[in-house]
Amino acid sequence: MGRRPAKLKVELAVAARTDLDRILRYNLRHFGQRHAESYLAFLRSQIDGLARDYPFGLSIEGHPGLRYHIMKRRPGGD
Repeated sequence: MGRRPAKLKVELAVAARTDLDRILRYNLRHFGQRHAESYLAFLRSQIDGLARDYPFGLSIEGHPGLRYHIMKRRPGGD
């Protein structure tokens, strides 16, 4: 069996942190605290997963070694 790659550090851009704050506020307003906290926890777990699963990201043309991921949540969970 192959070894898993080492966990990397994921750094969020200022714009990404601003987006997370806006997402939290939107969910608080429209769905309540429980849902907002649950959704933010989901997003944070997905972001943390990027540090482990980075080999599965798509390469960024012109930037060797950099990859990106697109995250979507299906309605109703998972």
